[in-house]
Amino acid sequence: MTMVANDLDDSRLQGLGMYVLLKSMSDAGQTHSQVTNELFGRLDSKLFATFDADELVVYTSQRPRLTFLGDHFAGYQAPRIEIYLMTDEMDRNFWFLTGVEPDLKWERVIAELLGFIEAFNVSLVVGSASLPMPVPHTRPVGVTAHGNRKDLIENISTWSPTVESPAGITSLLEIRMAEIGRDIVGYSLHTPHYLAESEYPAVAVATLEYVGAKH
Repeated sequence: MTMVANDLDDSRLQGLGMYVLLKSMSDAGQTHSQVTNELFGRLDSKLFATFDADELVVYTSQRPRLTFLGDHFAGYQAPRIEIYLMTDEMDRNFWFLTGVEPDLKWERVIAELLGFIEAFNVSLVVGSASLPMPVPHTRPVGVTAHGNRKDLIENISTWSPTVESPAGITSLLEIRMAEIGRDIVGYSLHTPHYLAESEYPAVAVATLEYVGAKH
């Protein structure tokens, strides 16, 4: 992690919450792009720290995008993993970790994140994901809530299974945070499986509602 801001000692940065939203396999309904576009479009943001995505991303597993303009290539969209300081419409600050999910060095990335969380005494980490599920679009978006703050997740889940599933770095972060006694919660939104590849605004709205209620 490389810090790019120069006001690291500002006491106003202590005790803020953090929202984690990384583009990964848990991105049904194109939630990541919808939510990030909404946040950056409406809120003030300041880039605070970056990770070296070139060291962490396997390009053949999640290929970056570019544009072909008739006779040449342009507009290469390099992968990014970044932490921003966001200011909402009520002048409240929070951290926003966004970009692509690293393919490599998860434990090293998490160690760096935990160092950041300890240094700035992050009060609560909130993560979100969107999962393809056999649910209809005619019903409200369901959710599975998880984490170690029971007061923030009790009586919220519409589905609470016991299953084995592929890991993600955000879910591993939840485990590591709980191990050191740091507060973290997550909300996995249920997207109709037949809309998983499409832009599904309802799941983005639900994501912002759940996350916004905790910041």
